[in-house]
Amino acid sequence: MDPGEALNFDEAELRANREGRLTAAQRNRVFARRRRLIVVLALLTMLIGLLAASVILGLLPGATAEGIVLALGAEALTAGLAFLVWILWQRFRALLAPGLVHSVSGPVTCYVLRERRTDDIAGRPGGTRTAYYLRAAGQEFAVSEAALAAIEDGATYRLHYVARPATLLSVEPAPDDGSS
Repeated sequence: MDPGEALNFDEAELRANREGRLTAAQRNRVFARRRRLIVVLALLTMLIGLLAASVILGLLPGATAEGIVLALGAEALTAGLAFLVWILWQRFRALLAPGLVHSVSGPVTCYVLRERRTDDIAGRPGGTRTAYYLRAAGQEFAVSEAALAAIEDGATYRLHYVARPATLLSVEPAPDDGSS
C-alpha cells in the first residue's frame, strides 16, 4: 500500500498541501466535530425559530403579555443562534485559506507503542492498546497501522500537516539534502 492510499489523500490534495492549503474534503475530515456542531446548531436554530413563530401565531387572537414576551424572547434566541451559526460557518470556510498546512522534511522514524491498561473498576481486564506514530523534524503524528507500514523507516520524506489538531495530511518522498 502506498502512503496516499494509507493516509487517504490523492494527487490534488497533495498539490493543495504543497501550497499550504487544505482541500474541502480534508477540511471536512480533519474538522468533522466542528462541522457537526455547525449542523446541529443550525438545526436547533430552525427548530426554535419554528416553535417561536408557532407560539406567536397561536397567541395572536388572545395574546397575553407573558406569551408575547416569551415568544419574542425565543425569536431573539433564534436570531442569536443564527448569528453564531453564521460566525462558525465563516470560520469553517476560512480553513480553506492558504497557510493552514505546514510542511517539514527529514528522515522519518516509525514506531509502535503498546499500552497495557489496568483493570477497570468492575474488575474486567484492561487489555492493551496499540498506537502507531511517525516522527520527523521534531513533529510527531499518530497514524494508522496501514500508514505506518506504507512509510519506510529512516527514509527522507516531506510531511504536510495541520498543527491543531496535530494531523498528518499527506506524505511524499523528499530528496535527502543533508540539511536535516
